[in-house]
Amino acid sequence: MQVIQEVFNRHAERYWHVIRLAPHLVRHYFHLALEDCPKAGLSRDEAESIVRQWFISVQGISSPQIDVLTPLFAQKLIEHAVSRTGGTGRPKSNYIETRRKIIQGVSAKGFIGQKYCAELTRVGLDTPLEWRRQGCPATYSEGWNHPKWRQRISNEKSKYTRTSRN
Repeated sequence: MQVIQEVFNRHAERYWHVIRLAPHLVRHYFHLALEDCPKAGLSRDEAESIVRQWFISVQGISSPQIDVLTPLFAQKLIEHAVSRTGGTGRPKSNYIETRRKIIQGVSAKGFIGQKYCAELTRVGLDTPLEWRRQGCPATYSEGWNHPKWRQRISNEKSKYTRTSRN
């Protein structure tokens, strides 16, 4: 909570004069402070305390406005504190996403084993280039006949079709 309070204090010091001149921009500057906040669980009381202190420090906002706005902004702070980011690292390539979608589509039709491989070959999906460099046949149907590649095909299908466990 201390780190979040410091972020809001820093923003209050930086932007209080702008908010005082243009109070209608308070929501915008609140979101700027939110963007710099770390993700951390907060209780409603903690969030309201941080928001109330922020409103008081930016001045120019009347007490009745603070009483009305504090719960609304505290809720946004709580939601931000527990939200997850969209992911880390670079985005997946179009090539990988296209492969994933094709494999998921074929798998969703209920194909398994040799029929699964025949369907992947029929829709035009070849084995990954990396596998071919290691000696895998170009088509899934041919790869299914080799134990090493059969296992990799099964692993790939499992990887692309597993559901999240929440």
